[in-house]
Amino acid sequence: MVCLWCKGKGNLAVSLSGDVRTGVATARVRRWFSTWGILVGYCTLIFVLSSQPDLTVPEVVPSADKLVHFLEYGGVGWLWTRAVRADRPGWTALTVLLSTLTFAGGYGLSDEWHQLYVPKRSVDLYDFLADVCGGSSGGIGYLLWLRFRETR
Repeated sequence: MVCLWCKGKGNLAVSLSGDVRTGVATARVRRWFSTWGILVGYCTLIFVLSSQPDLTVPEVVPSADKLVHFLEYGGVGWLWTRAVRADRPGWTALTVLLSTLTFAGGYGLSDEWHQLYVPKRSVDLYDFLADVCGGSSGGIGYLLWLRFRETR
């Protein structure tokens, strides 16, 4: 855009209310959706699956449902840690892991509580423990993956 204050001398002015600010906002929205948005979508999927009254896991291996909980919340831990590392780069690995443990445990607890109100579903302490262990493992796995990637 041409600056009206420059009396047509060819000087260009950049408007902060126009393209520059819009570009920054668009980048922030994209970053949010690529980190936190994916986590929200994944947690929504878990909620929808927990709402199914007839959801059973085939007993291919002993305690297959605990394995499913572990893997499912491993994804939660991975995605949470990924989002926190992108959003809070100054946090130490320990702080990130404690936040991952807190989130995975809290979401696992809310998931078990939600199942109290779903017909044919029940609360299981061992499911909750599998959720916490899976979430913690997912977070640790993501941090190890980052370190491995940085050393290559």
